[in-house]
Amino acid sequence: MKQNASMNSHEIRISVRTQYLPEQSDPDNRQFAFAYTVTIRNDGTANASLDAILDTLPSTPAVATYDATVTPLYNGVPIAGPLIAGQQLRFDGVFTVPPGGTSTLTYGVTVP
Repeated sequence: MKQNASMNSHEIRISVRTQYLPEQSDPDNRQFAFAYTVTIRNDGTANASLDAILDTLPSTPAVATYDATVTPLYNGVPIAGPLIAGQQLRFDGVFTVPPGGTSTLTYGVTVP
């Protein structure tokens, strides 16, 4: 008996873009605000469901910190802020990325 089997594969690619936010920065007090955008691309053939997104903020040349005054967004929809352990951020939830599609997580960071 011959059976046809279909397999779903996930080929995930992640990129991070930073954007300086001069209107939220205070250079005289050495506070610089940035928007971090994490883009998750699913080049696979099925939905990819992530239960967490982890990101480690840079610690050199200066320590970047999560800006809790900025609401994080997943695909433009507000989500809960991350759990923070040192420089690591953990956003928990159900994050779905469709096959051939992209999803974005955007949050604020400050650098002294």
